[in-house]
Amino acid sequence: MLKALKRLLGKKEETPLVELTGFRHGLITFRSEEPLSLKALTVKTTTPEGSFRTNVDIQSYDPGSGEYLAKVKPTDKTLESLDIDLSKIASVHRVLKVSSPSLPHYVGLTEELSPHGLRLSTTERLNVGEEIDLKIELDVPNLGKLKATAEVEWSAYKSDDTCHSGLRFRNMGTDQIGKLARYIRVVRGR
Repeated sequence: MLKALKRLLGKKEETPLVELTGFRHGLITFRSEEPLSLKALTVKTTTPEGSFRTNVDIQSYDPGSGEYLAKVKPTDKTLESLDIDLSKIASVHRVLKVSSPSLPHYVGLTEELSPHGLRLSTTERLNVGEEIDLKIELDVPNLGKLKATAEVEWSAYKSDDTCHSGLRFRNMGTDQIGKLARYIRVVRGR
């Protein structure tokens, strides 16, 4: 009886390892290999600065993207103090052909792709605030094209007189979100 009680009291809950996909205004989004409950807990993540633990309160789970949304506990300043651009952790630098009637010459090339949007290179500037229907030709067998609507958040000229723009995905279907997540995992070797 005493041994069983010691085992029970001595057993600590393991800290789940998660993959951060975003951090803004005290909220984080992340993926986890193991299913998590919607509750307060400590999670562990690996960043370019090393491994860290942070206290979160999981608010929701989106099965389409496979992401959890959690509040970072107000007393936990671990991630905030690191000043890490988490979009770099979840993004991939790939040159992929993008087509749309709304693009100059109907075509552009990605510079970077993330779960939230893309940086797109074109011959001319895009109109900030415009929503554009895109077809992105993925370079992984059996994934085909990614279809998405994205809003232009910024657009600027580069030193070579071409332009690049930041676009944020809007109203992407769950099948396309899943396809994008699979693509990023394959490209990042996960």
